[in-house]
Amino acid sequence: MKNLILEEMDRYDADGVDFVPIFDLSKIPPIICSYTREELKNLKLYPKSDRKYWKMINGKKVYCDKNIQKLIEKRENKMMSSEKFIGLCKQKVAEYFNENSDVTDKANMKPDDVYVVWCCKTLQNHKALLSTPVSDGMYYEITYNGDKHELYLDAYKKWKNIKYDV
Repeated sequence: MKNLILEEMDRYDADGVDFVPIFDLSKIPPIICSYTREELKNLKLYPKSDRKYWKMINGKKVYCDKNIQKLIEKRENKMMSSEKFIGLCKQKVAEYFNENSDVTDKANMKPDDVYVVWCCKTLQNHKALLSTPVSDGMYYEITYNGDKHELYLDAYKKWKNIKYDV
């Protein structure tokens, strides 16, 4: 059986193989174990399961089966990391500021000028409160809906800050 797997790897010009469940109905099956060609040659036992062949391209595992690779790339492109979210937030606030600020502000906001006051990630959703160094009383709330892959920007102006003793 090992020779058959190695022959299939040659046919696909694959660097390795992932063993996946035989009866998994999900579009992207979970990986039971993963081996490079060299690791596979030295194995005595291996799982009896379906196989997905891959090669390393620019340090990234790319599946030889184009349908699986497309599904994985689609999933990775839709995932929003916290760093990506914050960068997008700063960019959107800078764009909003530059389109809507008073002429008297005389400022051209860059994303690096925008700062995060508060940020939170829950499941696939993100929320952040941001502001700028311009003392115009504005702050911005940006929400990312991970289910719909939508970003919402709310712009607020602080009118007053009243202290109450409690």
